[in-house]
Amino acid sequence: MPRALITGITGQDGRFLAHFLAGKGYQVFGLIRGQNNPKGQMVVDETPSLELVDGDLRDLSSLIAAVEQVQPDEVYNLGAISFVPLSWKQAELTSEITGLGVLRMLEAVRIVGGTQNNPIRFYQASSSEMFGKVREAPQNELTPFHPRSPYGVAKVFGHHMTVNYRESYGLHATSGILFNHGSERRGIEFVERKITAEEARELFENFPGIKVIDDLPNGQYPKPSDCDGDDAVFIGRIREDLSCDNGLAFWCVSDNLRKGAATNAVQIAELLVRSQATV
Repeated sequence: MPRALITGITGQDGRFLAHFLAGKGYQVFGLIRGQNNPKGQMVVDETPSLELVDGDLRDLSSLIAAVEQVQPDEVYNLGAISFVPLSWKQAELTSEITGLGVLRMLEAVRIVGGTQNNPIRFYQASSSEMFGKVREAPQNELTPFHPRSPYGVAKVFGHHMTVNYRESYGLHATSGILFNHGSERRGIEFVERKITAEEARELFENFPGIKVIDDLPNGQYPKPSDCDGDDAVFIGRIREDLSCDNGLAFWCVSDNLRKGAATNAVQIAELLVRSQATV
């Protein structure tokens, strides 16, 4: 029975890949940092034959131990901080995991499998973000990279490191350049299309507990005191916000004593994010 080790097991691609390989008769192992990871049980429930092993892309010794334990035929390195806007706020962490994490995983494969006739096959999930400021359309494997984010830069590092380990050590190491793809398993932080003000209005009007009000008699935003005793969340002046990409702006108010402002905000954010909007 072939054995596969997957990093990034709790992400969209890791979950789909684990289920796919298990269906092909593989014994599948997922790398997870800390056995108390809240998503661990979720991925095991989806693929009951999946086994979780402890490891951290920031810690080479833990990766060597994981590869030693699993003795994989194939390693799929999908682990990364893959939310591009976050990479600007946490550039160092993104570089550590998305960039140097590839090097550490390759090194673990090299150390465990050896430098002569290494039997472990390695796959690196590269990204179209490496192209950044594109030189041509469509892109191909020979298109020059010009990354425009810390995430893209880290992915370029990992991509070239995979090439170097293949050429220097003879590893069966391959990169696949993945373009944007989504599913119901993708994190809610990812936005895949712009939502218009008209679409947002329709969503709000059909969402239980929300009342859309635009034509106010005095032209003033309502105050919480105006909502005394009403369980509804009131929303108005829905419009596109040109100060950010794919943005919407609106006012929101409710009886805070009865419903709670935090609960209202969460409901509204979830509604828009699920509909692939950015607020």
